[in-house]
Amino acid sequence: MTFNTAVSGLEAASKDLSVIGNNIANVSTTGFKQSRAEFADVYASAALGSGSNTVGNGVAIANIGQQFYQGSIANTGNALDMAINGNGFFILSDDGATQFTRSGIFGLDQFGYIVNSEQKRLQGFSANDNGTISGEISDLQIQTDNLQPRQTTAIETLINLDANETAPEISGTNVQAIGNAIGIAVLGASNGYPLEAISFTSPTGSVSTTTTTAG
Repeated sequence: MTFNTAVSGLEAASKDLSVIGNNIANVSTTGFKQSRAEFADVYASAALGSGSNTVGNGVAIANIGQQFYQGSIANTGNALDMAINGNGFFILSDDGATQFTRSGIFGLDQFGYIVNSEQKRLQGFSANDNGTISGEISDLQIQTDNLQPRQTTAIETLINLDANETAPEISGTNVQAIGNAIGIAVLGASNGYPLEAISFTSPTGSVSTTTTTAG
């Protein structure tokens, strides 16, 4: 009995040192959370129950718990590296199997998917061409192909003029263009610029319209 009690103490101390050694070995591991050994008393028991003077049978490791304290956040210079400030995990897909990690070291694979160093794909909510976020979690992929061009629909500009110059005859804060999109081929035109009507609204409310010709 005494020998087994002493051996249990040595075994528990050895596991505790292993946990401490693992913490030290991973001191530079990104996203690593340290662990601690949690000890528990081993009670002695007999066929007829435990007496009031029964001596325990030693000690055992009841649990090895991880300590989820907030770590430090550093800038790595990699645009795809991320960090979690607070609770939570990154969701990864390993050929369909869901995994979780606190390590935010990511890059791109040959297909443009965001992956970690083990080629597990990062999961998230994707967005369509209009920027609408979907409600389904899927593999995050960055498109590197040339996107389809879209015509400009609105332009806002702020111009600062030299106060020493003569004020222009037409001035205002609102400019509206009515016409076809620039770049559409026009029959008989040499450069594809169609007719455009531009209205200038002055601060006093007067409107002056200038019409360009197709060229």
